[in-house]
Amino acid sequence: MFLRHVTLENFRGVRRLETTLDATTVLIGENGSGKTSFVDAIRACLAATEPSGEIRFRPADFFRPSGAEGPPPPLRVELGFEEREAGEWTPERREPLGGAVARISGGRAAVRLRATAEWRGADLPARAVCEFLDGAGEAIPGLDAAAYVAVLKRLSPFVALGDRRALAARLGRVLAGTSPERAAEAVLEGADPQRVIEELFERIASGGGAVPDEAVRAGQVAARHVWERLLESGGRGEADGAARHLARVPSAGALSLGPLLVFGSLLLEGA
Repeated sequence: MFLRHVTLENFRGVRRLETTLDATTVLIGENGSGKTSFVDAIRACLAATEPSGEIRFRPADFFRPSGAEGPPPPLRVELGFEEREAGEWTPERREPLGGAVARISGGRAAVRLRATAEWRGADLPARAVCEFLDGAGEAIPGLDAAAYVAVLKRLSPFVALGDRRALAARLGRVLAGTSPERAAEAVLEGADPQRVIEELFERIASGGGAVPDEAVRAGQVAARHVWERLLESGGRGEADGAARHLARVPSAGALSLGPLLVFGSLLLEGA
């Protein structure tokens, strides 16, 4: 399902933000400008880390105006999913959402989730009140919101590759001073790299919760190993030489780009 609109209000350092997403959206900004907050707001609503029908926010998620006293104001996150053209969603996707589906311009189907939370204290997480909105932005009455939140999490699982700097540090310790073949042997323990990638992708796409560091590390190394083999079997030229050099250096860029290419290809192929 295509996430088209995101609205944040009083979330961490973001007083208010409303934006429209494309099929591929790149966030660019200085440190502390809110890039991670934007992603984490989506994560809080869609990640399978809480009971399936619940959305919870941490005390640190609440915006605190400079110099203000007393509890912080309520926070709000809205996610708007919509068809890019009428009839895009199959019955398997549309029917489980039942009455939460609204109609917007062009006869397209849309699902708009609003999660609002009140401050409960410095040591207590806040359980959000969830509502699904109609085409006019009004709450749809009589819905079992928790049940539909669980369905939305299942149909639109949140996937995030970890902090590339932390990942680079972990993998750098594994890869430092070893050839790609030795690194792959050490981490993959004889497993087929392509199968390791496929299993990791299936695990991520299932939305079944956090993926252990060991599985991520094996997938990263497998992706790098496969990427090396693809480059060695490819053509020549400056572009190939530059890519080959990047692949052989265990830098943050190389360790992030290789798996992104692999996962992106799998997603585009509808795997």
